[in-house]
Amino acid sequence: VALEQKSDDTGELRRMYVHPAMRSRGLGARLVDVVIQHATKHGLKRVVLSTLATVVLTQKFYLRMGFEVTHTTLMDEKYEIAHFE
Repeated sequence: VALEQKSDDTGELRRMYVHPAMRSRGLGARLVDVVIQHATKHGLKRVVLSTLATVVLTQKFYLRMGFEVTHTTLMDEKYEIAHFE
């Protein structure tokens, strides 16, 4: 997992991944919490992220973590991307 600073007050959660054998143990939630704490500690007020709109379980995870879908875009004219904040 990584946090990429996008502007003075915004960071983007990137490369979020938990190996399938390690899922459903709360590790993903802990990773997101650590990233948000790190962002806050470094003065970032917003954390944004994006994921393929077709990956429903991933979207549900981010919604449970308190993120909301802000909009969707189309990448390469065939992949719908959901953007969260």
